[in-house]
Formats: sequence, C-alpha cells, structure tokens
Amino acid sequence: MPASANANLQRLLVANCNVSDATFGNARLDGLALHHVSLGGARIDHCNQGWTGERRPLSIHASDLGGSRIVDCNLRNVHIDGCDTTGLTIDGVPLADLQAAYRARHG
Repeated sequence: MPASANANLQRLLVANCNVSDATFGNARLDGLALHHVSLGGARIDHCNQGWTGERRPLSIHASDLGGSRIVDCNLRNVHIDGCDTTGLTIDGVPLADLQAAYRARHG
C-alpha cells in the first residue's frame, strides 16, 4: 500500500480516481471540497473545525445521509434547513414528535 508521511499536498486535485479504503490521519484538511463522491461506509471520527482558534464551520449540501449515525458530536448551533427529516431521531425521540410538541405549545 503506497503511503505518504509528512507531505505538503496543498491544492492537490484528485479526479476520476478510485480512492476506496484510503485513510487520512493526523491530517489538516481545512477547505477540503468533496464533489460528486461516493462515501458509502465512510467514517469520520474525532474531527474538528480547524486548528486552535481557526474554527471554520462545515457545509453539507444536497447529500444523501439517509441511515447515517451522528454519535457523541458537538452539534451546537447547527442549522438543518430544507431537508427530508423523515424518520430522523434525536436521542431516540422522533423529530416529528418533537416538532408536533413544539407546535402544540407555541402554535
């Protein structure tokens, strides 16, 4: 398996390539753009939004995340807009139930 360690690959373009089962560890991927990619079975573990003091929020647009799990993550101030949330649960509680309870209380 080819490996690269301690390399500067800034502005690397990888197109029309099979990179299945690749692993990135201890890597700075700030500004990474993934367009029209298959991420089936991908794992994203212990990630942050930039090096100390450089937080840059992530953006996920027009992506199929159906059946995915988000566990033990900081979701403070996350905005979910215009998404199909059918079957979405938060700590085991269906979002639809939470929305119904909110509407009943706040009209």
